Amino acid sequence: MGIGSLSLILSIIGVFLCITFKCGVCYGDILFNNIGLKTWSDGNQGLHYTVFYILIFLVQALVIGRKYINDFGARTGKNISIFSIILLIICTFFSVRI
Repeated sequence: MGIGSLSLILSIIGVFLCITFKCGVCYGDILFNNIGLKTWSDGNQGLHYTVFYILIFLVQALVIGRKYINDFGARTGKNISIFSIILLIICTFFSVRI
């Protein structure tokens, strides 16, 4: 256990915030709306700010996982964050819903 273990925790939080309901609303939208952060730039058709909030978690997980690679869960957190960042970018640019 160490600081690198935060990588796994942050990557799990980032993935959890990406989960979308059948109606098209994701957990991240609900959470960020409840704490007062804006999730869309223009209704539900503009820029989806939640993607950027989630990227903050995933990039931090990647950086911590690379810096403290020998701590418990750091390597797994780093790998999850890399995969999630790539998938999030692909889905965002190609408007794919998983």
